[in-house]
Amino acid sequence: MDRPLRLPDFFIIGAAKCGTTDLASLLDKHPQIRMSKDKEPRFFCRTELWHHVEWVLQPTHPIWRTLDWDRHRDILLREYSRHFEEIPDDILAGEASPSFIISPRAPERIRTLLPDARLIVMLREPAERLVSDYWFKVQQGRTCLNPEDFFYTHQAIDPMRWGLYAELLKHWLSIFPREQLHVILFKEYVSPHTRQEVVDGVCRFLGVEPTLDATRTETVSNKTGAPRWHSLELALNLVRLRYQLPGTTLFEGRRPYGRKRRLINAIVQSLSKVNISYKRRPPAWPPELMERLRMYYRYENAGLSELIGRDVDAIWYGREEAEGAMADRSLVAR
Repeated sequence: MDRPLRLPDFFIIGAAKCGTTDLASLLDKHPQIRMSKDKEPRFFCRTELWHHVEWVLQPTHPIWRTLDWDRHRDILLREYSRHFEEIPDDILAGEASPSFIISPRAPERIRTLLPDARLIVMLREPAERLVSDYWFKVQQGRTCLNPEDFFYTHQAIDPMRWGLYAELLKHWLSIFPREQLHVILFKEYVSPHTRQEVVDGVCRFLGVEPTLDATRTETVSNKTGAPRWHSLELALNLVRLRYQLPGTTLFEGRRPYGRKRRLINAIVQSLSKVNISYKRRPPAWPPELMERLRMYYRYENAGLSELIGRDVDAIWYGREEAEGAMADRSLVAR
């Protein structure tokens, strides 16, 4: 290395659809903090380096596909540091890659290179988070299934895992000390009664003055749009799948963009633009499905409250429901 690399001082490690984009945007307004050029570099969670380098290096040359994390780490770090090279040393540098929380290797890699890094995690009631994730996939053209069918297919495996907070955080806390992890509950972050207190707590955790105005009570960054006609959007996604249309994360650049696909894509994009609304709430999932999801997550996240020092059952589900969940868990244990 010709000179010391500028690397982040803190990370927002997740979880997806929990307000990480909004928090990153808010922190970037603090005079003592700057976030990375791209909100989600995802550098430390790219276990397949060829996939990672396609994103980091433009243009991509076939030689980069051969790079190995351990053997070529210095080369890769030099590229990663470009996200922070314009940030002065007396300003905190941060980045937000929600995929970190589910990565098996990101904690070790960060700990090895940046042992003093501060970590921020945002947690949303997991069934609620899964619903938001589903509607985001509908909006992006990444699923053609209705909620019931989506839930029972392989497409739900990864989104379901995002809500296993207890398991995921135990892995991080086996590598990082607890005092380096700051937990934010999404419900408190978006509430007008507690939002300012939550943001001030983040500033104190990072060691900067709590000067941010967080009185805005609605998160608008990376907001998920809701289709006016759900069936129409799923039908448009089927067309995207059939013709592998560009403009989505699934098919970008995989096929030549010919005249026919250009016309079909223009029609699909126009209809989707009319159909997707950012002013209305997405339709609710079936109540019985939501109840099964909540029971599943309450059982799988047993011990989360003790792990983070907050009574998440009471905050997410209310006191009476939380006590009922504890009774259910004790019966299952027997």
